[in-house]
Amino acid sequence: MYDCRVIVGIEFGATHSGFGYANISSTEDISFYNQWSERLRTIRVPTVLSYDDEYENVQSWGYPALESSHVELFKFLLGEMENKPPLPREKAISDYLHELSKIVKEKICRRWESIDFYNQVLIILTIPDNYKISTWDMREYAFKAGLLNDCYSQNFKLITESEATALFCIKYLRKCNLSAGEKFMVVECGDSTINLTTRMLLIDEKLSVVLEQIEDNCAVEQELLKFLEQKIGSSAVSLLRKHQPQQLQYLQSAIKSFLTEFTGTQSESSLIEFDLKEHCPSITEYCEGEYHDNMVRDDWRIKLEFEDVKAMVDPVIERTIQLIDSQLHLRNNDCFALSLVGKFAKSIYFQLRIGETFNKRVQFISVPLHPESAIMRGAVLYGQNYVNMSDNDNIIENIQFHLSQTIKRLDEEKKKLQEDYNDLTNKYNEEANQHQITVENLKNDIEGLETHIEDINQLHQTRIKLQEQRESQMQNKLQDEIQTLNNNLNEYKLLYGNLQEKHGDLTNKYNEDANQHQIIVEKLKSDIKDTEEKYLKNIQELENQINDINQQYQNKIKLQEQRESQMQNKLQEEIQTLNNNFNDHKLLYNDLQENYNDLTNKYSKEANQHQIIVENLNNDIKKLENQIEDINQQY
Repeated sequence: MYDCRVIVGIEFGATHSGFGYANISSTEDISFYNQWSERLRTIRVPTVLSYDDEYENVQSWGYPALESSHVELFKFLLGEMENKPPLPREKAISDYLHELSKIVKEKICRRWESIDFYNQVLIILTIPDNYKISTWDMREYAFKAGLLNDCYSQNFKLITESEATALFCIKYLRKCNLSAGEKFMVVECGDSTINLTTRMLLIDEKLSVVLEQIEDNCAVEQELLKFLEQKIGSSAVSLLRKHQPQQLQYLQSAIKSFLTEFTGTQSESSLIEFDLKEHCPSITEYCEGEYHDNMVRDDWRIKLEFEDVKAMVDPVIERTIQLIDSQLHLRNNDCFALSLVGKFAKSIYFQLRIGETFNKRVQFISVPLHPESAIMRGAVLYGQNYVNMSDNDNIIENIQFHLSQTIKRLDEEKKKLQEDYNDLTNKYNEEANQHQITVENLKNDIEGLETHIEDINQLHQTRIKLQEQRESQMQNKLQDEIQTLNNNLNEYKLLYGNLQEKHGDLTNKYNEDANQHQIIVEKLKSDIKDTEEKYLKNIQELENQINDINQQYQNKIKLQEQRESQMQNKLQEEIQTLNNNFNDHKLLYNDLQENYNDLTNKYSKEANQHQIIVENLNNDIKKLENQIEDINQQY
């Protein structure tokens, strides 16, 4: 960034997003866009999108998207969204950043009319720590969104929210004489979570390293919703969250603005009233039963008394104190300072309780100015440090830090690539197995076809020979074939005995075959292609031969059919008898084969059962040895 004039810090948050910006020469003067809603002046906009039915085009985003069916990016990206839409992650992020970038570019170019956005503006994008997104992926999404003019642009940096917050806190803690090597804890109290991060300041006094990090879902928003459920009923709150989330957010924002002014002293507290119909007009449709009657009686107004406010903030403060205490115990109270940030950090009562509890265990408790914008301010500070890095006396340490971060991100890329490689390997193995099955089926079909062709050929040869010979010669040949079938029957009988012997031999040979199986499989893969071509070629040749033979046989048969009608009838009876005997023998062989397979399966099961029994016996022996050893030790 040789000609950087403006730094833009974009917070791409879990539930809300926003951006701040400053001139490179005066990063103390950071401005924030706060025109996200006509009713609220807030520096953040909901991280939500509303799509058409095909999830192709964005219909609305931010606050307007809350009024219709929408996609909450945080739940979507972490896989926590019910009825997750068919929406790729990269499209959801790119679409949201695209809408956000329109506002960013419009605001920056209006503020600095002569600015070259793609060459003179440095974009620092922050993401939640639990987003598992690589830097390169975010670069691509930012490019598709229009924030960059190419994926390799130097005017883009990605950091986590905790990194940005830490930089913002360090700026103020240095005023408290925080020095290199000392530890500090950042306590971030947002709307929906509490995040604690213990860090140690590095030599350059700008960068820090994470020692401990913890997150908890107890926050003001949950307690505020419990209070509303007591007043209007849990069903009414659920319906508002489902059908009118924008109105519910307006109501929550109005109530939370008073919580920060709560001091915890009853004499300093005053009664606060809210007109529900003004902040949430749809409430009259969803409130039912006893709750509805009570609200009508109170003219749809709710009162915030001292005990109500205390009941909302005390659970959050108590949980925060527990978390801080546990982290200090882990570090043996070796912590120089606490830095309180987030919206709730502005609460006077919160600051007093934290100070009373921990002022003797840490040297300083810091509440920076504008703690609610710590992430965006930290992002702008990060950009300033990046631009001014060449003027820093500790440039080597900075480079080492960034190299370590780069290595970490490359490791993440490596893990992602390894996962992709594993997926491709599994897919290849599945396809290879499917291909093997196809080849086996093809081989079986070819063998069946060859058998069929051989049977047809043999039948025609027999018929021609029988037709060309005289009756006496045909009778002699018939006797020979009967003798051959009898011999086959004897062979099948011998085969049954051989199968009994082979069962034992096969058991011994099984282990040897298992070792050779892998070699055979690899060789089979290399032969598959040649085998397929060979079989296909043979099939074509055999089909041509069959056609030629059929034509020749048909011509000869027609010439001799008249001479053999009587002989043919007798011959058919004999052949039918022989075929029946042959089929009986074949069935017997199949039964023998099934018995052999059953014996093989039974052997495998018995072998497995034997292995289990051996393992159980070994375990019993070990237990018995332990008992004997215990008895020996007693005596």
